[in-house]
Amino acid sequence: MRLIAFCTLLTATLSAADVRGTWRGTIETQMARQTTGGQIPAYMSLEQLDGKVTGSAGGNEKMLFKIREGRIEGDRLIVEASPKEGSVLRFNLTVKGDVLEGDVEENGRIIGTAKLKRPALAESIHRRSQSPAIPLAARVGPQVDPRFGWRQSARWSRQTFMALGPSAI
Repeated sequence: MRLIAFCTLLTATLSAADVRGTWRGTIETQMARQTTGGQIPAYMSLEQLDGKVTGSAGGNEKMLFKIREGRIEGDRLIVEASPKEGSVLRFNLTVKGDVLEGDVEENGRIIGTAKLKRPALAESIHRRSQSPAIPLAARVGPQVDPRFGWRQSARWSRQTFMALGPSAI
């Protein structure tokens, strides 16, 4: 009997979908339909080990909450996070390749549906290349090295800028 239970658990763990990585998408709720046009952003950064899922979830990379409990069984992902005291968000999601879809509950009551996608590598590289580059001159700036004082630091910044030429602008 124990052997059968162990084999079943081992099979479920080995056949679990891979959810590691970054996921972006939206949550549709009734409240969002009344206030923001129907959808609010969703973001998850997940790690996975032996059927246990850890990481963080939130609206974006800067607004994250630690996952309190997470597990994956086959293609079913269950994640719980607490965005505020006394509130537990539970995501009951199905893994379909690079898409997570399912219900979102708050304190046991279904409040909406979520759909998140794992960005393709090419898409994430493209997104980074589209961000405005900060000129080297702005990054270096007039920093003061305490050993040499402001003048030496300013001269170093000018020399660095002149060596790099117009591409640094």
